[in-house]
Amino acid sequence: MLMTLRLRFADRPDLDLAIESTDDETDPWRLLSSQADHEGRVSLGDRESCRLEDVVEVSIVEPKPLEGPTFEHGLQDEDTATALDENYESPS
Repeated sequence: MLMTLRLRFADRPDLDLAIESTDDETDPWRLLSSQADHEGRVSLGDRESCRLEDVVEVSIVEPKPLEGPTFEHGLQDEDTATALDENYESPS
């Protein structure tokens, strides 16, 4: 299951880290520790990493649902035939 952890550091901005969890673990510190290598470093990207000791706080971020266009913004429900009839421009 794909999860997002928010890492808080004392000396740099917060960072959201997406991880793949294979079990039902919900403790953010254990999830972060499972991503660490044998030296205690967590990969934050292609070239960046941090030590577990550098992380001040870890929390699981709940995904926010994305909002799309709604009927309130002037969209109308119509079938394809009607849409084609109204917007059809014959080639000249």
